[in-house]
Amino acid sequence: MGICKFTYNAYQKFITSILHNGYVIGNYQTYTDFEKVCILRHDIDVDIAKAVKFAEIEHAMDGVQASYFVLLNTSFYNAFEARNIKGIKKIANLGHLVGLHFDETQYVWGKNINCLTEYILKEVNLLEQIIEIPVNIISMHRPSKFLLESNLCVPGIINTYSALFFKDFKYLSDSMHTWREDAEKIIIDGKFKRIHILTHPFWYTDQPETMRDKVYNFIINGNLQLYNELHKSVLPNINNLIKQEEIEI
Repeated sequence: MGICKFTYNAYQKFITSILHNGYVIGNYQTYTDFEKVCILRHDIDVDIAKAVKFAEIEHAMDGVQASYFVLLNTSFYNAFEARNIKGIKKIANLGHLVGLHFDETQYVWGKNINCLTEYILKEVNLLEQIIEIPVNIISMHRPSKFLLESNLCVPGIINTYSALFFKDFKYLSDSMHTWREDAEKIIIDGKFKRIHILTHPFWYTDQPETMRDKVYNFIINGNLQLYNELHKSVLPNINNLIKQEEIEI
């Protein structure tokens, strides 16, 4: 199963297979226009730069459109940072949709849906201000069973975890570096007319790597980024304290 290699090339071939097997790549608003439709969703959990790479790959394939979801509450990246704003805008300029990736665990809401809705709308408005692009779709970051079962409706916002997109579509995901079903076989069989595919750009690389290697390299690169940021913004003489090669394990 090629897509299980989690490489950019495997992903390209997977998209080609989707198109060759009669599916149209639609989105959360246009899906009703097609008999056989596939929605591509990408949650940006860790790295906006990798999401940009995905966006470029899809755009090069006759303008394949996907939806990308940005976290505002995360320790992995700062959506307010200039380079990340530039990256998110580039994704949109390549023809993709940008939505909010919402993490319910960042708030105390006591299973009060109205309270949670207010938090979601605040983050939607904030993301719109950051990227200067309208935002009308959301995806949930590791949603609780309660939230999944609530079939949350937010005024003016499409919830990708609504019963329509989560149950009425065939839902396939690569969460935790694992496809729990044979996605390629399902595409080839063509049994399902509506398919909703979630991928996480973080897991994909140029060459096949183990999950452990990807996580390990990310941690090491994160240390180097911290080192360089300290050098640039706080400690211009950091090399006198710690040599860069000391953290390049």
